[in-house]
Amino acid sequence: MKQQLNSFFLLTAAVLMSALLYSCQDDDDQRPVIDPKIPYVTMSADGVPEIFNPTRMSRELFNAIIVGRGWYHEASHEIKPDGAVNMTDYYHNMIGMSPSHYYFDADSVTMFSYHDSRGYVNGGCGFVRCAYTYNEADQGIYVEGRRILQIKPIKTENCNYLMTVKWTAMRSDDSRVYTLDILRRMTAKELEKTRRTYSANFTKR
Repeated sequence: MKQQLNSFFLLTAAVLMSALLYSCQDDDDQRPVIDPKIPYVTMSADGVPEIFNPTRMSRELFNAIIVGRGWYHEASHEIKPDGAVNMTDYYHNMIGMSPSHYYFDADSVTMFSYHDSRGYVNGGCGFVRCAYTYNEADQGIYVEGRRILQIKPIKTENCNYLMTVKWTAMRSDDSRVYTLDILRRMTAKELEKTRRTYSANFTKR
């Protein structure tokens, strides 16, 4: 009898552990992972990366998925000249600046980030708000005629993630650095905290 009870408890524990692991695996499955073997971009003749196989997202769908929500930066991977993706995070060990988090209104985008050159105001944590236009043809976000992001929703259960191509920086030889970024949709509490943290207005007046 004692042996039967021990077997029962072991079986019950195994079932509970399997359920827990399966639940965690489901959560992890929602988190996109960049695979260096998968082509994410194509390169134009002038060396500009374009998202491979865009989803043809209409303005109506853009409004439904993107507008009115905050998007938290999770990862950046530099795009090499041949279109391959560097697996080291672009901002790893970087000093002096941070990646940007985003909030989209219908006609303006707010970018939250840290710059040590502005450290005398709110510790360098602030936001810039700009008018933008959305181009359905290339799924691009344009500010003053320049595309700052090209976006593609990642097909998860609730469209919680975006893949973006971003013109991120300029090198000393005047060549451009483009990154493949992963953005995660913020919860309401995360957006509120982001606004409090990056409260200084760095928008040019």
